[in-house]
Amino acid sequence: MKKRNKVLALLLTGAMLAGSLVGCGNQTENKETQVSTTTETNKTSETVATTPSEPQKAAVTYPMDTDIELDIYLSGLASLNSVYSEHAESYWHSRIDDYTGIKASFAPRITDAAAEMMYISNEAEAPDLFCSNQRKIMEYVQDGIILDLTDYLPEYAPNYWEFINRPENEMIKRSVTTDDGRFYTFPGLVESVTNTTYMGPMIRQDWLDECGLKAPVTLEDWENVLVTFKEKYGATLSGMYSDFKNSGLCSGTDATAQLSALLVVEDGKVTFGNGQEEWKEYVDILAKWYDMGLIDADFFTADRNLVRQKAIEGKTGVTVSALSQLGNLIDDAKAENTGAEWVGLEYPRTAAGEPTSMIQLAFSNFTNTGNLSVSSYIDEEKIPVALAWCDYWFTEEGNMFANFGVEGETYTIKDGEPQFTDMVMKDEGGINQAITKYVAWNGAFIGPQKESYLKAKFAEMPAVVDALYKWVDNSEARERTMPMVVLTEDELADYNDNWNAINTYVSENVAKHIKGEAKIDWDVFYKEIEKMGLEKCIAAYQSAYDRFMSK
Repeated sequence: MKKRNKVLALLLTGAMLAGSLVGCGNQTENKETQVSTTTETNKTSETVATTPSEPQKAAVTYPMDTDIELDIYLSGLASLNSVYSEHAESYWHSRIDDYTGIKASFAPRITDAAAEMMYISNEAEAPDLFCSNQRKIMEYVQDGIILDLTDYLPEYAPNYWEFINRPENEMIKRSVTTDDGRFYTFPGLVESVTNTTYMGPMIRQDWLDECGLKAPVTLEDWENVLVTFKEKYGATLSGMYSDFKNSGLCSGTDATAQLSALLVVEDGKVTFGNGQEEWKEYVDILAKWYDMGLIDADFFTADRNLVRQKAIEGKTGVTVSALSQLGNLIDDAKAENTGAEWVGLEYPRTAAGEPTSMIQLAFSNFTNTGNLSVSSYIDEEKIPVALAWCDYWFTEEGNMFANFGVEGETYTIKDGEPQFTDMVMKDEGGINQAITKYVAWNGAFIGPQKESYLKAKFAEMPAVVDALYKWVDNSEARERTMPMVVLTEDELADYNDNWNAINTYVSENVAKHIKGEAKIDWDVFYKEIEKMGLEKCIAAYQSAYDRFMSK
């Protein structure tokens, strides 16, 4: 029997269902697991009671002993490596059943958004669990395709429930609940501030040393380095514009928007980050650099492979890109014996010691938009098992399996720290490809991504790990970034009707301004944006933000 929301029916039979799930696994292999993952470095892993009157729940044991099978649509979560044609062939995905005791089949990813939505909303074929976008939760609720988990979580997802109710996780809890305090998803998280970004500036340290220069701090320092590199090496600031738009150098003027349209929070007020004088100053500085020939002429059309080639040829010594690209540049320098020493560089500051106003953030409040939700069309008897499957990733064992794979095969523990084995580190496809074979956290998944995962992944490239710490150091970006608020249906309509046009207008005009093709008349620029409905967008997010903070 299919269901949409039979909470009462399940609760009436809860004791019986719980009894069938607890303690029924292979007694020689079962482990009672309690999550101890934290969200910030050096946080304790104390458990927190939800309410004093709530009865103690029995721990679920894994692997479970159940005949119930789940259909799961991961979409972009725990991405399937291209060497596999289906999840059943994948080293990591094929091991999940052994760990959880729950047989699961995974539907292939659908790249067309409309087709994907049709799939998860079709009662006849909808999967039991599907990847959901947190910002679209109200849309899913309105469409009746997502199950309200609130009354189920304390009993059937005790590890997640304990985790989400810790005092230090208050902002995470706000991010994954609706305005009336309902739960609809199991989120992707990160353990510490270090995990919140994957992109930033990088530079050739060997050139800095040859030129007697220190790592640039202010944009004035940056200009001096760029001029020196151009005069001495004929090299320019290179990169891929789509990377730079979201992870540029705006903090050098204390601006809070990069080169695409952005709403930010300043002292509780939602504002248009691109409306600041500091932002205009930043855009003008980039236009000046382009006119001076300090920015690569291919900047607006290059892809990462072209940037890598320019780096090999010594045509660039500074770029802003993803962490994986820094690893590529380091590998290329070794393979080609160029002598290049690529390192991460702090985002620019207005002065030494001042905080950075905005950096690229994939996880602003330790939560990502990617989640797993339970379909409202799921068979009733599957609900406890579906929740147990999701809850597994919030146990210590599940969290380690998601981050590191199989102990003794893909990782070992040395001096208390996990480290990947040669099976991963020496995979013929390289570390980035290897990760997608052997672990879930190759981009997005549920449960926390561990800080130690990043250290283990880049153990042979300490410069990459060092870059992460440099990028997040002394930054106010998380406080200024819009948290994962949930808009009402009307607010979402107002936002969607206007924001795409605003973002396109900003991006196109900024690119033309920097290249000198058409200089922006700032008065006309902002009047046009106002006509496009900026105030409606701000009002929608202000209301959502106020509700978020009052949860």
